[in-house]
Amino acid sequence: MVAVAVFSEVTLFASRWVVWSDDSRYPLFPETAESQVLKEEVGKNGRVTSIIHPVTHMATTPFIPNTLSAYGIATIYGYDSILPNGMSLIADRTKDPAILGHYGVSHLITWPGNPDVPAGWQLIWESPLMQLFANPTVVPRYAGFRDQAALTSFLQTDERGGYVAVQETLGYENRRELKVQNISWLRVAENYSPGWEFSTGSNWQPVERASDGTMILSLGDKATEVSMRYRPPLRAQGFAISGISLAACFGMFLVSLRRSKSARLPTP
Repeated sequence: MVAVAVFSEVTLFASRWVVWSDDSRYPLFPETAESQVLKEEVGKNGRVTSIIHPVTHMATTPFIPNTLSAYGIATIYGYDSILPNGMSLIADRTKDPAILGHYGVSHLITWPGNPDVPAGWQLIWESPLMQLFANPTVVPRYAGFRDQAALTSFLQTDERGGYVAVQETLGYENRRELKVQNISWLRVAENYSPGWEFSTGSNWQPVERASDGTMILSLGDKATEVSMRYRPPLRAQGFAISGISLAACFGMFLVSLRRSKSARLPTP
């Protein structure tokens, strides 16, 4: 009964006091020249990092970490970013384009006139509010390898070749679809989690953790389509616990109802 009362309060009564704006007339995240160029240059498959101003911090830095998610652009500061060996984010330790490129960082954002941009970044766009640099050494988020030797060489050396770029055909945070051709291994530049699984047919298999903390998939020699899904183990346990709790509450309600009826029966 308490749950029903709370649900009714939130959905029927309290919702009437919430003022909703018209997104078509007053968008919460309006487009600017800076956001438009980021969509065009970075897109869905890229990833950005930022250099924060040492004195004025967020007041001068364009697009502080995680604010780009509203525009569908990934950052190295996002939850899917790489945490090598469980340590702090690599973007907090270095802005070297070669190192960040290994983890799929394709662009760098900073304020105009920043003198501390490391060598190797290429300026491709600027405005009075922002400078955008491209990373010529970036590795695609999805990199395919013909054999395990090529993958091992990529992970253990600074060699940036030996792979082919793979594009998503369907991309959600917990579900991916990819087309592949002539590869047997796929490396995904995202943080490994035991909840990720993949399939090239009907059977689902867990992804593997690479030495750099990314995800690797052993596809076999005949794969043409790859499906990925994210099913965190704790989520299934949470659903089970919630279901058991709900069943227990319902059972207690029935027992209480039966006892109340028995108490009201007239005595002979």
